Amino acid sequence: MLWLAVYFPLLGLEICLRQETRQVRRPRVLVEAQRIVMCNAEAQRAGIQVGSRLATAYSLVGKLVHYSRNPKAERIRLENLITTAYRFTSTVSIAGTDALLLEVQGSLALFGGLHSIVSQIKTELESRGHEVQMNAANTPQAAFAIARANLPLKLSDFPTREELEYTSYLQLDDVPLACTELPPKSLERLYNMGLTRLGEIIQLPRKELATRFNKELMRYIAQVCGDIYEPWPRVQLEEKFVADLHITDPIRNKVFLEHPMQRLTEELIAWLRTKYEGTTGLRWRFENFEHQRCDVELRFAEPQATPEVILKLSHLKLERLELPEDVLSIRLENLTSASMTTVEVGGPHLFGDVDAAYAAGPTELLDRLTTRLGREALQVLCSRDDHRPEYAGRSVVSEDKPHDPKVSFLRTGNKRPLWLFSQPTRIELSQYELLSRRERVQSGWWEQMLARDYFVARNRHGAYCWLFHDDRGWYLHGYFA
Repeated sequence: MLWLAVYFPLLGLEICLRQETRQVRRPRVLVEAQRIVMCNAEAQRAGIQVGSRLATAYSLVGKLVHYSRNPKAERIRLENLITTAYRFTSTVSIAGTDALLLEVQGSLALFGGLHSIVSQIKTELESRGHEVQMNAANTPQAAFAIARANLPLKLSDFPTREELEYTSYLQLDDVPLACTELPPKSLERLYNMGLTRLGEIIQLPRKELATRFNKELMRYIAQVCGDIYEPWPRVQLEEKFVADLHITDPIRNKVFLEHPMQRLTEELIAWLRTKYEGTTGLRWRFENFEHQRCDVELRFAEPQATPEVILKLSHLKLERLELPEDVLSIRLENLTSASMTTVEVGGPHLFGDVDAAYAAGPTELLDRLTTRLGREALQVLCSRDDHRPEYAGRSVVSEDKPHDPKVSFLRTGNKRPLWLFSQPTRIELSQYELLSRRERVQSGWWEQMLARDYFVARNRHGAYCWLFHDDRGWYLHGYFA
């Protein structure tokens, strides 16, 4: 098997940075038990080192920004990030508190090889705000250790079993012990013996090593080398998408909502891509410290998976709403979704030549209208099980016919006018030219009996009309578009 490890060296700090509404380059550190566990590039340039005390860091940088580590938030974030991994394999596990493990042997041919998979995963995770280190090996423990050591990927796109085992063994020789999963006490004993690399331990005789160390060390070495294999628990993709973003600085202006809303939308898109679906309904929730909230619900005429469109319609909806003061929490929840379909949009724009920035396809136009005017403002025609023209169609709110913008008014192959009079108009047949054969409509015995002969005709002005004849005479019932 080919295991790919995705290691997040700054996961805890990056989670805290996601809560910032304004990204300002300043020295920032993550603290646990008053000691620095992570620091950004600016903090490193200022001389702050991992492991130093917080007081020491403040003595070096007076304007230092520090955050407290939140292991629960890190676990939740890792579970959110598996949406990227699931695009390439269904065998995804969480390793420790800061890594994902993917078994990608069966995905190589589909995605163009190992390096292509690594490149695509890295690009998407970086766009989601995370620095990653990746590598692959024949066992999950080996891949995890090599990735944490940030060693270069030396495998080919389609490695053979011999190449995989040989290359993994060579790279393990350069892995520092600090990058392994060994407990601190075992590491201290190994350091005292002058051992600093994993390869040095692997080369030692196992029997003599077992007499000096506990079974935990021997078990780890056997797992790294592939002598024993224990399956890792797989992480299942959540069936429902709900993402929260808690903000450190209160938002008082809608303009500053753009950045956090964009991040949540990107999370939604990543989740939708794994299911090959688009959202047809979502809900935003904005809440302040006093738990005052405002819910904003959006519906789409067709499955939507374009972040720009979702954000544009969301901001359009927000323009007409009053948000709570000092927003501190934003939630995005996907209500409904459907499989993506290809919609061809062509032909001239409805309103003639317009700026390309405002030109939209028909479904996006429907979404804009419902967002701007309200849910009840846009209605569509749908058919009813009745042959009588007056009762054959009805208008319903567009959301009552989701994902179906091509609702057919008619169930027969006969032509029907787009404009149907509420009351037929008496006419003189001499003013019209009949163009079709008779169509007999006879129905309504249970309520109001109707017996008519319908014809397509043309009047003296060239307009196409829908006429009928009954025992009372000739009538005009509508116009064709």
